[in-house]
Amino acid sequence: MTFYLYLRGSGEGCDYTVGCNQSLVTLTAKTVAGATNEAFGILSQDYDFEASDDSDGGHHIESAMLLEKKSTLDLEGPRQAYQDQKDADARAAAEAEERALLARLKAKFES
Repeated sequence: MTFYLYLRGSGEGCDYTVGCNQSLVTLTAKTVAGATNEAFGILSQDYDFEASDDSDGGHHIESAMLLEKKSTLDLEGPRQAYQDQKDADARAAAEAEERALLARLKAKFES
């Protein structure tokens, strides 16, 4: 099993950056109990629970969550479907341009 420690700092983070003031730490423990102990070890070494803001430059934690990886998503199917749709859209656009050109040429030379 793989465990992660998801940490969210106090405050809103920084200037519209996605994921700012958040962290995901991969843990080495293989059991829930071990992961919990490892997480508390990380928290006690690297983070401050006393302050409510980041005015002193510390790492102040608002919330922490222990996550267990159950499965990995296979992205190849959705990735291929996206590419197939993109290719079909490109072919349809090219055909539409060719048909428009054909219509203009017919109008020009058949009148």
